[in-house]
Amino acid sequence: MKQKRKSNFKFAYVVYLCVLAVLAIASIVYVKVLLTQYEKAQPEYIAKQQMNELSAMVKDGTIERYFPFPNVETGKFESGKNIKEKYYDMLCSDNLECVLDHKEIDGTHATYKIMSGEVELADVALKSDGVPKQKLIIFVYYDWDVESITPVVKMQSYDVEIPSDFTVSLNGIALGDDERVKSDDPNADDSLKKYRVEGLYLQPEFRILTSDGKPTEYNIIKNKVTPVLFDYTLTIPDSLSVTVNGVSNPGTPVGSGMIRHSIRELEEPEVMIYDSFGNSEKYEGGNKLPLTFKRITVPEGYRITFDGMDVPNSLAVKTEVAELDEVRKYSSIPETMEYSVSILKDNAPISIRNAS
Repeated sequence: MKQKRKSNFKFAYVVYLCVLAVLAIASIVYVKVLLTQYEKAQPEYIAKQQMNELSAMVKDGTIERYFPFPNVETGKFESGKNIKEKYYDMLCSDNLECVLDHKEIDGTHATYKIMSGEVELADVALKSDGVPKQKLIIFVYYDWDVESITPVVKMQSYDVEIPSDFTVSLNGIALGDDERVKSDDPNADDSLKKYRVEGLYLQPEFRILTSDGKPTEYNIIKNKVTPVLFDYTLTIPDSLSVTVNGVSNPGTPVGSGMIRHSIRELEEPEVMIYDSFGNSEKYEGGNKLPLTFKRITVPEGYRITFDGMDVPNSLAVKTEVAELDEVRKYSSIPETMEYSVSILKDNAPISIRNAS
């Protein structure tokens, strides 16, 4: 009797485990199906489907049946190129991206751009009824439909900014005075030169060369072209000195006792900053520079200390005060001295006292 009960328990336990296993597998399959549905319900997934359909239409030759290609005129940088052929090549390339351009917060509309690099090839507009669908509490999505697909064939313009001793060409043609953008601002950074090129339909091919003829890589971000450089711009008091890789960098005076140092190198430079008190700091970009800067006006003969160190007289400049010059004809009044003092320390203490 005991043996029979034991046998029945084992059988029931095995059945129980089998049922659990079936339920677990069913749950996993169900969640996987939900994940697949959720993924396919995302607007980006649907936009990518339309992107793939456009590519397929180019390959089977039916695209112009639905989207006739417009007539275009090429400029000097794309002269002789077959814009339609190149456009279709881009639509079939492997580097296409769907980029969200606009999405309503209520989930009723979304627009995606189909991009090849910086060139927009098409717009995909989606719509939904705005009613969210929910599965298993955590899966919330909308049913999206394609509202429109609009191929985009439009001219692009690019702004190019390079160091003044660099050269740049586009599609094998050097950029010159016709493309040069000159500034009327007398304080503009003359270490840079800017160009603007217009009338381009295709992905541009720039070539940027350094002053010694070495090609450098470049970035195109929001239609702005810049070489890949270590680029530092420092505007600091003129009482500080700067070296780049051990060589003094004089900088450009910008008024009010300040100097701008523009440093651009292909490889990471060693930038050192020195004050008049023997302190130095290695600069690695950003605005984090320990500095106390003061302009102090005192009568001649006063002693000024910064962080316990005497301020050298070489930093002093006599200030001309016409009223005092008239008084000095009749009485002995000390000259007025102005000090522009910088020290590479935060919140350095200052002391002023009569040297006599």
